[in-house]
Amino acid sequence: MNLSDIQINMRVNPSKWLNFVASSTFSPYDWDNETGKTLSTYAVSSSGKLGRFLRNDFATTLTLTSEKGRQEIEETKETAKENWNTDFDYFALHPEYAINFNIPWKVNLSHVYSINSNTAISENAPNKLIIVQTLVIGGDVSFTKRWNLSTTTNVDLKEGKITNSRITLTRNMHCWALAFYWTPIGGNKSFLLSIRNTSSLFSAAKVEFRKPPVFL
Repeated sequence: MNLSDIQINMRVNPSKWLNFVASSTFSPYDWDNETGKTLSTYAVSSSGKLGRFLRNDFATTLTLTSEKGRQEIEETKETAKENWNTDFDYFALHPEYAINFNIPWKVNLSHVYSINSNTAISENAPNKLIIVQTLVIGGDVSFTKRWNLSTTTNVDLKEGKITNSRITLTRNMHCWALAFYWTPIGGNKSFLLSIRNTSSLFSAAKVEFRKPPVFL
């Protein structure tokens, strides 16, 4: 039996427009000190340790929107708790990034400080820890009651360049949702056209058309 990684999350709201999220991921398995590779044996049985951390993220987000938008964001957190699905973890921690047609507009500015364990140590990457600082600029506008346009751009602060960007066009069709995702920048350039059922009971009912990343 294989154990999954252990995740610990925390969200703090010092004000309505500012939030802080800390996330940590730990592995219960042992690792090779020279290469950083995760081994198949449990750390507690081979080295007496409980495991090691794989990733720590510290995100500070500033959200600009109307007073109505702030109320809708609070309701989004409650909805995420009631509907346990694959989006629960993310939107429970980051409700400001959820698409909500009742919010006319919103802008999100996030600083993400990440500490990652290097699981592929080499001459070109000899450090056991990899530190990345990212500025995430995102926002969306609901230009009708059923259409929403959103965009997210990631900027590597150390390299001073854009690493990823995505544009999403969403159409609300009552029990169904039509969405077009386009990633024009980065190594995962692609697009996805998705039609899915919005009911939690039939969430698996969906049709997708996609173009894979160019390197495939």
